[in-house]
Amino acid sequence: MVRLTILKFFVLVCLVRNNYGQEVVVGSGSCGSSQTQNMPVKYDNGAWNGGKNNSWSLMLFKGAELKQSGNISTIGFYPNCKNRNLDYPVVSRQRIYFKETLDDKITDVSKPDLTTYTLVFEGDINWKRKTTFNTVRNDIVLDKSFNYNKIKNLLVYFENESGVNVEMWGSIPFLSTYHGTDRGVYAIYKLSEKAKSTGNIEKSLPITYFKFSVSQPAIQLPNNQTVCAGDIFEFSGVSAMNYHTLFWSSSGSGTFEDNSILNPKYSASSADIKSGNIILKLTAEGGSGTVTKSVILTFKKKPIASIKRR
Repeated sequence: MVRLTILKFFVLVCLVRNNYGQEVVVGSGSCGSSQTQNMPVKYDNGAWNGGKNNSWSLMLFKGAELKQSGNISTIGFYPNCKNRNLDYPVVSRQRIYFKETLDDKITDVSKPDLTTYTLVFEGDINWKRKTTFNTVRNDIVLDKSFNYNKIKNLLVYFENESGVNVEMWGSIPFLSTYHGTDRGVYAIYKLSEKAKSTGNIEKSLPITYFKFSVSQPAIQLPNNQTVCAGDIFEFSGVSAMNYHTLFWSSSGSGTFEDNSILNPKYSASSADIKSGNIILKLTAEGGSGTVTKSVILTFKKKPIASIKRR
């Protein structure tokens, strides 16, 4: 099944918000500017390289470039413009994996351990080349959205096991941007040598488009709560989704043990107890907005034990 479409979009390092999601493009260029035939993918039938007819690449995109958190639903790349429209043959056995990382550059040229990655796309791709710069982007709709946190960087692994070439000479040229640091690695390999394949470091990355689907943060809180005066209150049953940061606050003057987790402990102050109840608020911030919900915490007096004498 072909999951690739062409959409019009002017390439800039930018963030665009619309009714369907948020769009980010990392890199910039124009028809005929810097190109790479190695990333995101290289197509070769192996006739002139000893039978190496498959490829993989690993690309690192920084959180400062992606600029937001959320569910990534689409990724896109930019084949260089051509003097006529061109549809390449459909290529099969294409796979894309995502992973968050704290690393800010590529340091290992060996094939990544994919058990630590998330498979987001597997299928056929029909690459296309167009005649103008604002129509060349090829979008791949992911089989599975990936929840990304902009605090970290993003690794994108592209695997091609089609075993074919699509150009008579060379592979598809993708527009790219120089980043100055080791941001990618690519390799070609025989299937029998896949596990031991090693690649070459690259300081450029293909211009890459990311679409984040619109998903507002959501919070689920328990009903209003009661605690004995003087006891530490601990939340349970709190849940949230589509967020990257959490923040608890109190209408009183007590303290949270950790106000950035779902189920924190709260130590009431004497003023809290004297007031009889307080409001505890949880705020969740995500790529598509902020949501706040609250719960009332009521303090009750501890029962006093009494001894009756006969």
